[in-house]
Amino acid sequence: MDLENNRTERIRRARVTRKYQLREIIRKYDVEADIVKRQFLADRASVREKLISELTAQWFQIHREKRAMDICAPGTFLKGLIDVEYGWKLPERRSIQIKHRKAQNYEIMLLEETKKYFGMPSAPKISRISDEDINRDLAQMRVSLLTTRLI
Repeated sequence: MDLENNRTERIRRARVTRKYQLREIIRKYDVEADIVKRQFLADRASVREKLISELTAQWFQIHREKRAMDICAPGTFLKGLIDVEYGWKLPERRSIQIKHRKAQNYEIMLLEETKKYFGMPSAPKISRISDEDINRDLAQMRVSLLTTRLI
């Protein structure tokens, strides 16, 4: 009888232990799932904040450039005081002017080399049609021949 009581007590303790271990596993799973969910939401908020910040910066940059171009447009007034007549302003710094000039000269050099070695794409030369070609075309269209041409 003592062995039977011992056995039933061990089985009862094993069942209670298993019940508590199962509760602990479920609790641990819930905690880890909550941590993962919170981390995901934090990462998503961080990415959203970063994208909104970048888009806002781009929006302000675009509108800053737009306002600058509106100021430089001919016929507009700068704060109602000055009528701007020129759309392109030369840079004030000499180093930037030299840099622009070098870039322009380089582009011209490339175009000249392309023209020299490959030929530039252009329209064919247009010349006046001869009277013989006109008469031939009119004959094919069965129209009376052109004998004199008025200039």
